[in-house]
Amino acid sequence: MPLKENGNKDEAVGKTTSLIEEERNDSTESKSKVKNGKNAQLPRRCNRPLARSICSLEDSIRGKQQKEKGESTRSFLHPSRNYDGMPGAFCEGRSVNMKEDEDQFQNSSSRARTNHIADWDDEYNIIPNIPSYHVRAQLVQADVRIISRQPENSIISAVPILERDNVIRKYFSIIAIGVFIIFITLVGVSILLHLQIHESNSATESDFSQHTKSDQPDFLILTDIPSIKPTFLRTSEPSSFPTEAQKKKSTKDVSIFNMFLNPKEITNLHLEGSNLIGTIPTEIGLLTDLVSLKLWNNKLTGKIPSEIGHLTKLTHIDLHGNTLKGKIPRGLGYLTKLTYLSLYDNTLEGGVLYLLQDLIELELLDIHQNGLSGSIPSDIGRATKLTYLKLHQNNLIGTIPTEFGNMLELRWLSIDQNKVNGNIPSEIGKNTKIEWMSLGNNMLGGSIPTELYNLTNIESLSLSSNSLKGNLSTEIGFLTRLTHLSLQQNTFTGRIPTVIGCNSQLSELNLHENILVGTIPTELGRLSYLRELTLNENALSGAVPTEIGNLNKLIYLDLSRNRLQDTIPREFGRLQGLRQLFLHKNSLFGSLPSSLVALTNLYTLWLSENHVIGEVPKLLCAKVTPRIDCGRIRCSCCVNYLGLMCDQI
Repeated sequence: MPLKENGNKDEAVGKTTSLIEEERNDSTESKSKVKNGKNAQLPRRCNRPLARSICSLEDSIRGKQQKEKGESTRSFLHPSRNYDGMPGAFCEGRSVNMKEDEDQFQNSSSRARTNHIADWDDEYNIIPNIPSYHVRAQLVQADVRIISRQPENSIISAVPILERDNVIRKYFSIIAIGVFIIFITLVGVSILLHLQIHESNSATESDFSQHTKSDQPDFLILTDIPSIKPTFLRTSEPSSFPTEAQKKKSTKDVSIFNMFLNPKEITNLHLEGSNLIGTIPTEIGLLTDLVSLKLWNNKLTGKIPSEIGHLTKLTHIDLHGNTLKGKIPRGLGYLTKLTYLSLYDNTLEGGVLYLLQDLIELELLDIHQNGLSGSIPSDIGRATKLTYLKLHQNNLIGTIPTEFGNMLELRWLSIDQNKVNGNIPSEIGKNTKIEWMSLGNNMLGGSIPTELYNLTNIESLSLSSNSLKGNLSTEIGFLTRLTHLSLQQNTFTGRIPTVIGCNSQLSELNLHENILVGTIPTELGRLSYLRELTLNENALSGAVPTEIGNLNKLIYLDLSRNRLQDTIPREFGRLQGLRQLFLHKNSLFGSLPSSLVALTNLYTLWLSENHVIGEVPKLLCAKVTPRIDCGRIRCSCCVNYLGLMCDQI
């Protein structure tokens, strides 16, 4: 509470000013006496009338505390000193002489105080950091106010609280309020976003009335819809297209295609991989502006609706990876703007004649892995822009149309695993851009047309599992970009052409199960990229060329069931990547080369039904179970051609 309460503010300021002037004079006099050694026993901190009142208060409080503890009380006010005129002071409960007081004051100036406070202390002889029960005083507009008391044994500085402290407090208050407002704003925004997401999910779940249980959520994706951004709809269970009965039951049960906006505005409908079930609704015919339809990799069943033929603007249809059945609707043949049609991996059936008559803009047609039947129509030659034609794994019959030669942009042709017969048309040699051709697993006959060797851009050629015959032409060496050549399971005769060594990019060469004769050409050792070489089940004779040891990328080597003679080349030990080696049912002889121990990746070794002798190294036994002739080769881990362990025979 204020020590002075009488008089107005101006009088207090005037009186205080006069006291300060008197104090300064007295302070100068006091300092001179200190230098002369006078009044050495007077405590400097209680040498003003105003300070006397504070010190008296200090004495009374300290006296009560000492009385309660049974200690003697003493006053620290000197009777001969004048205590008037000091605006504020602190008293300490100890008696010191003037010289010690002066030393303590001088030492206190090194402590952390501001320049303003240091000047004030020097002017009014205040000693800070008083370790006792003391009273803190503040000078506010020439008035002294006691603003706090501190308990005994605490240490504080006698620092006056100036008006700048109030300014600092105001700044801190403003900052605290600002931080609080920002925090409240962020919390509010978070709550609003959470409510918005919750409402969106609730609305989606109410639109889909029928669900089946699933462990994984669905994500339905609509893209490229005019005037809106791509919409991501999340449902907790797989969604099906609503039926007519469901629509009548509730006004909310509407088609997925007009659920969000006017269906005539949809140009691209992409719902691939969304776990959709049920059938494709006939309402799809309402999407007259639809350009792209992707429903692949779902669980859709039933037939492809004929109403899809109304979508004359469609250029892209992809329905693969479902369980759609029935015939391909005739209406698809009316989509003359269609450039991409993928229906593979379904259970579709019936013919494809009407499908290809007018689709002259097609660039990709993929209908493999179905149950389609009938013959390949000759009208397919009208699709001169076709680049990918995949018809494999169906039940197609008939011959390969000669009109294939009109599709000059063709890059991929696969008709394998059907029942196509006849000869390979020579017109196919006009497709010089073709890179992949697979005609295997059919009933094709005749010989390979020489025009086929004009396909210099071809990288993979498969004619396997047919009834092709004749000699392998030396012109095969012109196919320098070949990486895969599969001619196995035919009736080719003659020798393996040595020019095949010019196909330096070959990684797979499969010629097994033919009637090839002669020796294995040493030129095969040039095929540095070769990984698989199968020449088994022919009539090859002579020695195994040591040049095969140069094929350091070889993984699979099968020379079995031939008429090979001589010894097993020790160069086989250089085939570090070899995993399977089949040499059984030949006429090989000699000792088993010890270099085979170096084949650290080998896990299959068949040597039975030969005349090889010796002993299988124990290190080799630790990795493989060789199949050998138990009577000729000593081996504790080997089996015979019947699979019986040698040590048990």
